[in-house]
Amino acid sequence: MPASIRRPLILASTLALGLGLGACQSYHPGWYEGDGVLTALPTGKNGADQYEVEFPPIDLMKPGRHTLTLKRLPNEQLLSKLSLDEPSREKLDWIEKARVRVVMTLIESESGRTSMKDGHLSEDWATTAESWNGQPVDFVGIWFRPQRHDEFTLVIDVWIEQRVENAPPITATPRLAGGGVGTR
Repeated sequence: MPASIRRPLILASTLALGLGLGACQSYHPGWYEGDGVLTALPTGKNGADQYEVEFPPIDLMKPGRHTLTLKRLPNEQLLSKLSLDEPSREKLDWIEKARVRVVMTLIESESGRTSMKDGHLSEDWATTAESWNGQPVDFVGIWFRPQRHDEFTLVIDVWIEQRVENAPPITATPRLAGGGVGTR
């Protein structure tokens, strides 16, 4: 084959291979659209991608509805959760006395499929801490696995069933976290 034909053929083959590999590339945090900020977390020895979306904090001292939009998430097993800001025994006591109830609802936009976590924070939500003295405390919400182009709405309703005077300031940061080994 003459060199004048071989060069364009090699160039075309290289381009096709490059485009093909680009289609297999992993998720890039810049693809995320929606509320909050998506961060790719440092990977461990296994090299598996891990992600976290952090949303603005919500006030657990006041009843209210908080609606968040999520678009173009990574195709990974994700967990929605509430991370208590600056946990303390005093805050746990207030949450128990006030009977703070949180309803977290995840709605897939296209199908309307809904997942829900409902209960009192101190009784019905699993936490990640054994002690509340300075340890991070996450209230475990809903596990789900989005496809790359799915759109979701995450609704967090806060209810205060018993009014308690002189409550300390209590906020929680909604988060999505996932990826890593065993989540694909």
